[in-house]
Amino acid sequence: MPVMRPSAKVGVRENFMNGARRTFKELRQAILIGLLPGQQTTNGISVNTGINWRTAEAHLKFLVDKGFVSEVLKLAYVRIFKLTPIGEEHARFLLQANGNASFLQLPQHDPFAKRFNPKTQLLQQQRKERGEKARQEGVMQP
Repeated sequence: MPVMRPSAKVGVRENFMNGARRTFKELRQAILIGLLPGQQTTNGISVNTGINWRTAEAHLKFLVDKGFVSEVLKLAYVRIFKLTPIGEEHARFLLQANGNASFLQLPQHDPFAKRFNPKTQLLQQQRKERGEKARQEGVMQP
């Protein structure tokens, strides 16, 4: 007999960032908003929206069929997608109607975001000051 995990119980709905599942509507809205900046691969969409690659692929197929997204390039290992004018209009409407689409709680995947985070900058500054102080005391060599 299979064992059910507590989060898999029927009727339990918690915040999806804590392990609960997002609805199809939430996933598709996240993909549309994630494509607003421009063309992306399936992997890029997956990483930027926090959706599993296979799930993103399935929902992209649906959005292509509905005319919200189009394939720019299709090769053996790479597929690039972009919003159609209708999809872009719909994504902008979602952003406008829902404020900043904060209800989606999209993780922002930006490899450079960490560099510009104020807390990270403060830690880097403190580390630099400690290094300079150690060099002045002769503990470290330049």
